[in-house]
Amino acid sequence: MIQSRAPFVSQIVNRQSEIVNSAPAFVLGRPPAAKPGLLFYILCDSVAATLDAILAHQGEILQPIGADAPEITARFRDPAGNVIGLYQQPG
Repeated sequence: MIQSRAPFVSQIVNRQSEIVNSAPAFVLGRPPAAKPGLLFYILCDSVAATLDAILAHQGEILQPIGADAPEITARFRDPAGNVIGLYQQPG
């Protein structure tokens, strides 16, 4: 079963998809990726604001901002248990 967008991601990321001619799709029913084998990062305008939204929507912060300095990154676990990274361009 394919869902056109994951509700959690759409609630915490306040930006339009940059994928041309395709909408993000998620395959449901798979077990969560609790340990990152392939860790993907979501580009955010503000990692700090996105972390606030993650906490407000029952996500868990695993790595706060600053661990990858000077890069602006963080990692979180979504309510399903998946580990995902956040990235903010410097400047």
